[in-house]
Amino acid sequence: MKGFGYSYKEIKSLISWLGWKWDEKYLSSYLNPRSVSTTSSIKVRYPINSKSIGGWKTIRRCLNLQLKLLHKLKDIKTRFSKLIIRNKLQII
Repeated sequence: MKGFGYSYKEIKSLISWLGWKWDEKYLSSYLNPRSVSTTSSIKVRYPINSKSIGGWKTIRRCLNLQLKLLHKLKDIKTRFSKLIIRNKLQII
């Protein structure tokens, strides 16, 4: 799709990672007429753009704890998956 470039690839990658079926409507969510009750309700009504890329860097220090927790969760998920695989192999 023209005009999305990097964002398009990232959205498709995220949707795939979530295990959701792809739908082109994901690219035009700003057209959805449902009400939105968030502090960024105005922003969700605009098309995807690159204006906010890197904006998270201003709050990077605040995100350190969350990032550490996500890394721990990923490690737990990996260990759990290996345990399941090992146990399945022993059962067979």
